Amino acid sequence: MSGQIKLLEDQLQSTLFEKQGRRLVPTELGRIAYAYAEEISPRGLELASALRGARTRGSRQVTVGVADAVPKLIT
Repeated sequence: MSGQIKLLEDQLQSTLFEKQGRRLVPTELGRIAYAYAEEISPRGLELASALRGARTRGSRQVTVGVADAVPKLIT
């Protein structure tokens, strides 16, 4: 995780956390990034689920019937 944070900080050319005593606290940029991450994370999980073939919110199943008289090549 710290490696990914470091990569993001390098790309942003700024820090996401600062030390206060023995603790790390988010900078203003860190708080903004966290707010976006909270929105992105569930969407990423939804994407992974959809790509595995699971149903996502709002999806519907449609069944289409075709008469035997219709050639399979046409269907």
